[in-house]
Amino acid sequence: MKCWKDQCGNKLEFACPCIDPPVYSCDTHIAAHIKTAPWSRHIPDSLAISPNPETKRALIDCLHKSLSDLYELRRKTVLDFSMQIKQINEKMKIVLELFDDSIKNRHKLISEIKIVEVISNSRKTQINKILASEPEEATMLLEDFFDIFDRFNFFIDDIGKIAPFINESNKFIIFRNNSTKIVQMDLNNNYSSTEFNISLDSPQSHYTTMCIIPGNSFFCYGNYPNTANTAFIIDSNNNAPDSLSLSGSIYYNSSVYVFGGHTRYSNVINAYRYYLLESKWENLNPLPVQSSFVSCIAKNNKILLSGREHSKIYCYDIIQNSYIELHSIQLGQKIICENNKNAYVIEAGGYIYEGNQEWNYWSTIGSSGTEKNNNLIGCTVLWQNKAYFAFGGYNLYEFDMKEKKCKKLKTI
Repeated sequence: MKCWKDQCGNKLEFACPCIDPPVYSCDTHIAAHIKTAPWSRHIPDSLAISPNPETKRALIDCLHKSLSDLYELRRKTVLDFSMQIKQINEKMKIVLELFDDSIKNRHKLISEIKIVEVISNSRKTQINKILASEPEEATMLLEDFFDIFDRFNFFIDDIGKIAPFINESNKFIIFRNNSTKIVQMDLNNNYSSTEFNISLDSPQSHYTTMCIIPGNSFFCYGNYPNTANTAFIIDSNNNAPDSLSLSGSIYYNSSVYVFGGHTRYSNVINAYRYYLLESKWENLNPLPVQSSFVSCIAKNNKILLSGREHSKIYCYDIIQNSYIELHSIQLGQKIICENNKNAYVIEAGGYIYEGNQEWNYWSTIGSSGTEKNNNLIGCTVLWQNKAYFAFGGYNLYEFDMKEKKCKKLKTI
């Protein structure tokens, strides 16, 4: 409502208690009222004794100043509150946009699921019609149908992953050779290191295979050939694979994959999958060649890997349980890492190779500048678009995937 006095049109905000019933006015007219109304209306009864003119004027000025201060305080409060409301509205807008995007993605996924269901139902109908008259064609359709069904199940599993595991850690660890002592380095704190013992029945080799798993923990498997079936964070008596050392491992989709290794007699082609949630092992199809000191990365139900004893880079297809040869480079130890753009293979004392996101195109981008004829110890750790790894000489290296350069940091 607007103030009616003198047609000023200001907002009605105040009513003086000296008027009964109260009449609301704007701040300008209420101040004028206080100045012109009898002074006795605006002071307590205990001060009703008529003061001299100076005292009266002082009281009126004091009341007017108090009113002005209160109005200014109210104005600032309203401005602050309005600013907070504006900020809240902006944040709510962002949240609503994200929510809308998630709803759109959900509808898209549901549509894709329905398409797969339609295809499956169509194939079922075809199979039922052909079973009686064409057994051979029916068998082919059945195989095709089961292939679609398997892919559909993997698609459903992928939908359930709200936050995929990112293979990153700000900690780098290795074993001190022939001991139960762990060396842990903080990649955020100038590579400062601490050492501590862990409770194990036998000393460990610094070639014990490791990979990062959720919870910023490390899965460790293998040791010296005579004690090489030791597995940490899991039950080592739960149908573990044969004794193995110098293996390579990677975590992907609630499982750890172990490739290659070395028995007390020779390198092997063994490959295993360990289900962390079910605590059980599974034999996989063997590697195409004998391999130890295997380095690997995983994404999109595929694992990129390579070992020391051969010059091949392979892709293991988790769904098909099969291997494809991708590229051939030099013989020797290799380090494999990846960011969200490219994959990299770093040769010990050789070159650096860059692959595209699909891993089907590779090129040489420069010299690695690392030790030659040396073996990987611990596991490769990714942190802030950089890869950290160490060789048998206990030299810690950093590969910057943005600058595409490798450098030695320190001796552990």
